[in-house]
This record gives sequence, structure tokens and C-alpha cells, in this order.
Amino acid sequence: MSKAEAQRLARAMVQYTVTKRVKGQQRSLKMRQLMPVYWRRLIEVGVPLQNAQQIAEIIAAYDVLRQVPSPYQLALLKQHCRYICRAELWRPKLLMVD
Repeated sequence: MSKAEAQRLARAMVQYTVTKRVKGQQRSLKMRQLMPVYWRRLIEVGVPLQNAQQIAEIIAAYDVLRQVPSPYQLALLKQHCRYICRAELWRPKLLMVD
């Protein structure tokens, strides 16, 4: 590999890393924007504060990152599913993970 090819490869790797970092920051920004909205909706329909925060985080992570909930998180979602529906935050595929 010539020196010019090595430099091009190094630039491409740096560009890839920067692009990946920016996309990750955009995703986390999107999650930070969605979580308070979801949390407020859950509080308005009667979910306890602590559970509302956890559920909002689970649903936001699913919406933005397509992150599958853990068994504990699934149990929490199932426990509060009627409130999640009332808050219009229901995601049909979210519980089909079992």
C-alpha cells in the first residue's frame, strides 16, 4: 500500500468515526426530546412518577434506537399497559418480543 493510499484510508476512517459519532448524538438528542413528552403523557393518565420515568425511557429507546426491552422492563410495560394505551404510547411490536 502506497503512502497516498494509506492517507486516503486514514481520512476515510476518520470521516466514518465522525459520522458515526454525529448520528449517535442525534439519536441521544432525539431520546432526550421524546422522554419528557412521554413522561408527561404517562403522568397525565395516572402512572406513578417513578414508573412513568422508566416507561418513558423504555418507549423512547425503542422508538429511537429500536432497543428491545429487558424482561424486567417488559414486566413493567405489561403492568401498566392500560395506561400506556391511554397515553397513546402503545407500540404493538414492543410486547411481541417475548
